[in-house]
Amino acid sequence: VYAPNSFTPDDDGLNDTWIPIVSNVKSLDFSIFNRWGELIFSSSGEGWDGKFIGDYCPIGVYAYVLNWVDKENISHQVTGHITLIR
Repeated sequence: VYAPNSFTPDDDGLNDTWIPIVSNVKSLDFSIFNRWGELIFSSSGEGWDGKFIGDYCPIGVYAYVLNWVDKENISHQVTGHITLIR
């Protein structure tokens, strides 16, 4: 599992969504939080477009939690940060 550290959701067609890159994974889900710890996005398949309740999120750093199960049925969790750039 690889989680990019930044993305640019500016609707130019390049790097507009953030999603972990996975291989040999049975399932994956992830959550994204703002700097106050508020859950702003959660998914088990689609990428985050940099919006919360339909509005663009401000430029800044957001925390994520990745949970996945590998092909050997072992659960994993990783936390980190994403920088949203416009």
